Amino acid sequence: MFEDEWILVLAKPSKLAVQSKNGQDIQSIYPNYYVVHRLDQRVSGLLVLAKNRDVAAKLSDDFQTKKVIKSYLAVVKEKPLLEVDVLEHWIGKISNKAVVSVFERKDYKKASLKIEILRSSERYHLLQIQLFSGRFHQIRAQLAFIGSPIVGDLKYGYSRSSPDGSIFLHAFKLEFHHPINKVRLLFEMDQPEIWSTFGL
Repeated sequence: MFEDEWILVLAKPSKLAVQSKNGQDIQSIYPNYYVVHRLDQRVSGLLVLAKNRDVAAKLSDDFQTKKVIKSYLAVVKEKPLLEVDVLEHWIGKISNKAVVSVFERKDYKKASLKIEILRSSERYHLLQIQLFSGRFHQIRAQLAFIGSPIVGDLKYGYSRSSPDGSIFLHAFKLEFHHPINKVRLLFEMDQPEIWSTFGL
């Protein structure tokens, strides 16, 4: 989608891992590039890679300090109670799964995001999500916690897999300052085509 001498912004398909043990992943396709953030294997969307160590450090710091605006789309079957809502919880990790609590707990980290219902079909609902923190499996876990697991997300309580095996979660927008020239960059990516078969 975008490339210069410092960064590469690409569209990651679902089912392709960013990094993995079997070598079939983004890191293997671009072995000399630096991964500065991740998307779950079955999640699609925008991904930024750095071309040298210094650029990677600058981008990683921007992600850590919340200077990068990350927005997602998700499809759920159970409609959230509010059209627009901010979810604030505490998230821990047990056996490679996020655990959500409404109370502060030892070793749990605060997690917050904003959800907005964009449109609905007869049975499904399209949400736009803005992350305010970047916790492990945060969107998946918080939506499941409020009773709205993402379509295809068996790990967090959805009833069956999706037709293509993906989780219907998509990183559709990234906004950040270029690590070298400081120009504000905005990238957007259309939602997966398969979502249209769900009326969205």
